[in-house]
Amino acid sequence: MQTFNLLYDNEDLVVAPQIRNEIDINGKTKSPTQLSVNELNKLGIVDDFFFEYLRNKANKSDDAVLYLQNATFSDKSKQFLPGFKLNHLLHGYAIESVYGKAVTLEDIIDDIIKNGDAKITNVIYNIRKNKYLAAASKLLKDYNEVFNFGFDIDAIESGNMQKCVNALNVLDKWMFDSKQTIKSLEDAFYAKGVDFKREFHAYQPKVKTFGKARVNETILAYCKNTTSLKA
Repeated sequence: MQTFNLLYDNEDLVVAPQIRNEIDINGKTKSPTQLSVNELNKLGIVDDFFFEYLRNKANKSDDAVLYLQNATFSDKSKQFLPGFKLNHLLHGYAIESVYGKAVTLEDIIDDIIKNGDAKITNVIYNIRKNKYLAAASKLLKDYNEVFNFGFDIDAIESGNMQKCVNALNVLDKWMFDSKQTIKSLEDAFYAKGVDFKREFHAYQPKVKTFGKARVNETILAYCKNTTSLKA
């Protein structure tokens, strides 16, 4: 199964972050925690992104870097801006399966501006799909080993999301009908020498009528949603 891990396949894409502790807003110096929502939006979208993107594009710099503040922490006087190389070729199946070749971050931004976000949305979809498919495969493989369910892991790992959803539904119904608890599952796993991770292999619903142990709801919900979407 392909990794679809964009950062793993392109570890040189990200550079050391810049530190932002003061910003000049209309001649007045402010700390990041003093900025209004509008000021943050203008700073992030116009100044950090578009201005730097257009400036670097005009200069045609091979080592151009975009520094983007992806989060603001209200209790911190200093904010970190990770840097992303504009002209670093992005490799890996996640990119090449959609664009047909390795492309740069600048190429992706250009394509979004000219043609919309269909391609990069497809990349993100594939990355997320693969992430949850890998998690579901691991979960179902462990239940096969402990309880001999016979789920078709090969088909699931090859990308058959419908089989994955069907298997998760069977497992969830079995947990409910057999009144499994976190403790009973944990004991069964350890008896077979398989590590049991709470919240991953099963979780305890807050409402008791929903059962004592159920399948990881995040994995199940995402896999169900993915089957209704077209990549």
